[in-house]
Amino acid sequence: MVKLKVIKSLIAFTLIIGLFFVIFYLYMNDIYNTSIASTQSISNFFEKINLPADLSFDKQNECRLVKLDPWDPQVITHLYPNWNPLETCRINRHMQTELKNGTIRMLNDITSECQYRCLYVSSELDLKPSNWIKMKKNATYQESCEFIETHCTKNRTTTFQYIHDQLVKQSGKVFQEEDELHPGVFMLVLDSTSSSSGIRTIMETNQVLRQFYDATTFYYHNKVGLNSRPNAFAMFSGTRISQLDERRFPGKSDSEYSNSCKVSCLTV
Repeated sequence: MVKLKVIKSLIAFTLIIGLFFVIFYLYMNDIYNTSIASTQSISNFFEKINLPADLSFDKQNECRLVKLDPWDPQVITHLYPNWNPLETCRINRHMQTELKNGTIRMLNDITSECQYRCLYVSSELDLKPSNWIKMKKNATYQESCEFIETHCTKNRTTTFQYIHDQLVKQSGKVFQEEDELHPGVFMLVLDSTSSSSGIRTIMETNQVLRQFYDATTFYYHNKVGLNSRPNAFAMFSGTRISQLDERRFPGKSDSEYSNSCKVSCLTV
């Protein structure tokens, strides 16, 4: 009698477990079918509309930019590879001062009177100049400032004016030592040109950078603001600090980092 009750209990337990798995299977199958239908509806929507030529969407709703051909037949007719803007250029400037290895001096054949001063950055748009220092012939002046302005005159008439520049390693600043996790990286930014134009016009430079320096091109990097600072923020932090047109971007026109000027200007 006891044995029969045990058998009935096992049968009932088995039926309950089986019913649970059936319900669970039907529930998961319904979720899966709903997800497939949603994905297909999104895909069908984008297939029916006319997308721009430079965009494409796959089933995961990813935006993929097409690979541009610098030698596309549509642009070949607009290119003038034999045009040389420097062909008719005649350089008539005669240097009167020289900056070399941190020393500034007048050149030997100069009959003008020259002076120089250092230019320091005080803000993003302003400079702080030092006092003018009169230069003597056959004399050299050691300077550690990065920008040195020279001004030469003869009979109270300006004969030469120039701003020399040099790179000065900052003292007292601790740099991260290079290793496998912290490699030394140089970024070369060519202003006022596109990737396609750069590939066509500086082929030898691209070859040297790739072959000897293992360089990588950021093909889809785009200019997002005027001058260096807003583009540097975009490159290194993915942050937009430039204002947008409120009429075209309502509610999203403000800078994503409104304090950027104070922070970046202090770290220049």
